[in-house]
Order: sequence, then structure tokens, then C-alpha cells
Amino acid sequence: MRRPNWFLRLVVIGYQLGIFLVLAPIFALLTRDWLSKRSRQDAGQYMVGARATVSAVLESGWGHIRIGDAWHLAAPAGERDLSVGDDVAVVGVNGAILIVQYIVPPAAE
Repeated sequence: MRRPNWFLRLVVIGYQLGIFLVLAPIFALLTRDWLSKRSRQDAGQYMVGARATVSAVLESGWGHIRIGDAWHLAAPAGERDLSVGDDVAVVGVNGAILIVQYIVPPAAE
């Protein structure tokens, strides 16, 4: 007796689904650690050297700056409190906190 064509298709789909259900969790577990280590190491490092303008007053070492479309918590590297409109440069990253330094404006001639 010859089996119908749809039966063969179901068998093939069953094998493919079984292989997927076995391999997907294995690859997920293997790549999870690698991806989490990579994202923790690179987080924020790409912003070092970026220049920004202070968008909220930085007092006692904390405030906000705007880089692109995102707001970032920032701590000035020096003792000077920064006011709105001051230009700063990102000099380092400490977790999710950007360390900024005041940029002295050029003297008017």
C-alpha cells in the first residue's frame, strides 16, 4: 500500500521540528554567556570622547547631559558644578554613569 504524499511531508516536518527543539536551547545556553560578557564590557565605551551640552544643572557631581536622542546620567570629573548650556566631553564610563569634563570655551578675540 502506497502512503499519501501528505504523510511524508508530516514526517519530514516532524523531524525538522524535533531537531529544532533539541538544538535551539543548546545554542541559546552556549551564546548567552558570551553575549552577556560582551555587552557588559562594551557598555558605554563607545561614548568616550563624545562632546555634549549640559541639559540639566549638574550639582554635587550628578545631573544629565544629552547625547543624540538619549539622556545620560553624568558625574563631573572636577569640582566645578556645571550649568545648563556648558559644553562637556565624556572622559570615562563607570557602569551606566558617564564621567564628563568641562570644556573651556575659546577666548573671544
